[in-house]
Amino acid sequence: MKKAPKSHELSTWLHWLEQLHHKDIDLGLERIKQVAHFLNLQAFTCPVITIGGTNGKGSCVATLESIYLQAGYKVGAYTSPHILHFNERIRVNGQEVSNADIVNAFQIIERARGDVYLSFFEFATLAGLLIFQQMELDIILLEVGLGGRFDAVNMIDADVAVIASIDIDHTDWLGDSREKIGFEKAGIFRQGKYAICGDFNPPQVVLDHAAKIGANLFCHGRDFYFNVDNLLSIWDWHGPHVQLHALPLPHLAMQNVSSALMAYCCLAEKLPVSHQALTRAIESVRVSGRFQKIEDNPLVILDVAHNPAAAFMLSQRLKQELKPTQKLIAVFSALNDKEVSAIVEHLSEQVTEWYIAPLPSSRSWAIDDLKEELLRGGASNIKKFDDITTAYKSALLHSGADNCIIVFGSFYTVAEVLKYTHNNKFRIVNRP
Repeated sequence: MKKAPKSHELSTWLHWLEQLHHKDIDLGLERIKQVAHFLNLQAFTCPVITIGGTNGKGSCVATLESIYLQAGYKVGAYTSPHILHFNERIRVNGQEVSNADIVNAFQIIERARGDVYLSFFEFATLAGLLIFQQMELDIILLEVGLGGRFDAVNMIDADVAVIASIDIDHTDWLGDSREKIGFEKAGIFRQGKYAICGDFNPPQVVLDHAAKIGANLFCHGRDFYFNVDNLLSIWDWHGPHVQLHALPLPHLAMQNVSSALMAYCCLAEKLPVSHQALTRAIESVRVSGRFQKIEDNPLVILDVAHNPAAAFMLSQRLKQELKPTQKLIAVFSALNDKEVSAIVEHLSEQVTEWYIAPLPSSRSWAIDDLKEELLRGGASNIKKFDDITTAYKSALLHSGADNCIIVFGSFYTVAEVLKYTHNNKFRIVNRP
């Protein structure tokens, strides 16, 4: 096995970690628990909220982070995957931690693990927990990477566990039905602790598991719900013994913000937040790559929708936001474990042109196979390119000022466009 780098460069360590373990994904808690026990990382003195779900995890984390920061609390947030920089995964008080802090954590973990193999994600998770342990935090937010029951963050017993949504994704790992996937996600629930299900129609197995272990379960639509007043652009939230009125409409999906509010309410006695702070938090929260608008002329929207359920939500949002006559162009690509035809199906009637390319990943679709998947999903007017950046530049060049370009399909797809945007000071001005 290749020895750990002596370098203090984060990029060197990340490259080494990518080569360390023979599997990209290796679910199970035995190995990481062994190292965490040695580092005394399995319990925290402050409350912990763990957030899982097929879609909406990042939005729930961001909303809770915003709520607690607006109230003046010290917050640690661990999320994945990152889009541009690894540091995005570990935040303290809303700020990405430094390269030096991450490298220091990696060095400590490497000394502690001995001959225990750890995956990239397990190393990252332990680094986040180690950094949080060194801070005097009021609340810790942990996002599940994959599934829940065997995910690395599940070695921590959360005070509140949230399932944002349950849909079909990662079937090779989690099962091919909502019942099987729901059971895996419900594995983050704990006996005697708060459990929240944000899915509007949860599989029965989620309810049964919560009852079996004695978790205190709150379900969307049954125990908490929201009402929207589109005329006044406000909404009300109703939970057990709590009502929040005249909240501003969020930039994120209402379903996820609502679930985050339920999580906040579970800990409100310990960590109270004023209505004013809640309002500021909801009004200001954004998440990179979640219906993110980066250009106005033409309108360019980035969204990491990478499964059929997320594509459906994206389709609905586009129908709400765009004019009926507005031409929609898609820059799209996905990893080869995704149901591309089912994803594309939700947007095939809205998108007039598709600009596709392979992704910078060993798990990328081959371009001709990707095109075949799009055709199966009902797409037409498909143009192939060597890479996402070239596809995006061509989409810009051939878009009118009143067109909309939607970049979606994978975190990699969005990342490539964000890199291009950040690296270019001058916008491409185009006219039909």
